[in-house]
Amino acid sequence: RSGPGLEADFLAAVSCRLLGVEGERRLAAAAADYPLAAEFLAERLLRALDESNPDQAAEHLAELLALLDDDPEEWLELALRYCRCGLVEDATLLLQIACDTVPAVGAAPLPHYHLAYLLGAEEGEQELQLAAAAEPEYCFPSRLEDAVALQFAVSHSPSDWKARMYLGNLLASLGRHEQALQAWHDAAAIDDGNAVLCRNIALALGLWRNDHEAALEWYDKAIALRPDDFHLYLERDDELQRAGRDAQARLAALEEAPDQVLQRWQMAARRIPCLLELQRWDEALELLQSHTFLPWEGARRMHALWTEALLGRAAQREAAGDLPGALGDYELALTYPRNLGVGRASYPQEARVHWLAAQVAGRLGDEERRHKHLQAAAAEEHDRPCEADIFKARALQALGNEAEAAALLTSVEQWARQALQDRPQDPSAQHLLQLLTSDPLAGR
Repeated sequence: RSGPGLEADFLAAVSCRLLGVEGERRLAAAAADYPLAAEFLAERLLRALDESNPDQAAEHLAELLALLDDDPEEWLELALRYCRCGLVEDATLLLQIACDTVPAVGAAPLPHYHLAYLLGAEEGEQELQLAAAAEPEYCFPSRLEDAVALQFAVSHSPSDWKARMYLGNLLASLGRHEQALQAWHDAAAIDDGNAVLCRNIALALGLWRNDHEAALEWYDKAIALRPDDFHLYLERDDELQRAGRDAQARLAALEEAPDQVLQRWQMAARRIPCLLELQRWDEALELLQSHTFLPWEGARRMHALWTEALLGRAAQREAAGDLPGALGDYELALTYPRNLGVGRASYPQEARVHWLAAQVAGRLGDEERRHKHLQAAAAEEHDRPCEADIFKARALQALGNEAEAAALLTSVEQWARQALQDRPQDPSAQHLLQLLTSDPLAGR
């Protein structure tokens, strides 16, 4: 249960305690009604402390610890609940108890920043020092109250670069980009030896200011500080793409990573498109076959890369006169290796591959395989007009179904023209119309 009833019961419990009115039965009932509401357990603890009853205080603290466990955010939320009611002393006491009693809370920076703010500059000096000494890895400020506490720290702790970084993170989450970037720059001016801070500046410069060269410099700093973090290489690759760097430069940057990073499937998935653009088919296929990929559900990119690599190598073999090798690659492109993490789609678009395989089979004089691939292309069903329809039509023509092929091509052209009337920049419709008004086989 939550809502107005909980709020009213909480305020009533606080009022009884502050006024010295007996309210234990009401408080016990509220705690039973709202078993997950930490404020009622906190009220019982505060009441026991006010009454100098150490045994009851220890009992209620144990109950509160069992509910909130060692989560600094839960303890902060409880303290801020009291702050929002103007009960600063109670909030301060609860945070102090948490920091002293729960190791994870005492090791987290945000509780100490809040305590420093609540205590004031002079009394909060030690809390500011504890906050600055805490590890920054899992600190994610998200509240407006966090911003106030962090701004207090920035004002009263000139050497604390972490407070400035946290403040920048919070401002960024609120969409206040320039202020966030300034806070991060201020932090880096004090100490630029944190990889996350350098990465934040890099990301901001690239996405918010389109300052790609400066962004890449900061990514280089981040990677130098944490060379084993594969995420940094992927993000730098994103920035290299935004900066317009070619496949060779991107591949070289990715391959700067140490071997244990290069072995990750995410890194292989980035290197493969570069290799394909450079027409290094064998190297791309080696990566595709030697890694187990775990793409998100519904993602089909890895199989598309598999197909592209095999079609590229098949065309190369065909041009060199290795027709059996080319046909083998075309047929391999129709398979779905388990390690790619992609299954066959409900409406696969494989007609082009079947058509290409049929042409090579014909050149080899293998009519049985040629006919099999033509039939597979002609029988393919699609849930929407697509490039594969053009190759389906070619297969229908080759099998003597001229009327069906013509009707299909007319239908696809009508769809493309109508789509361009509704959406003049539709890339799929533009591509289809371009193919239909030129040689439909030009894309092979």
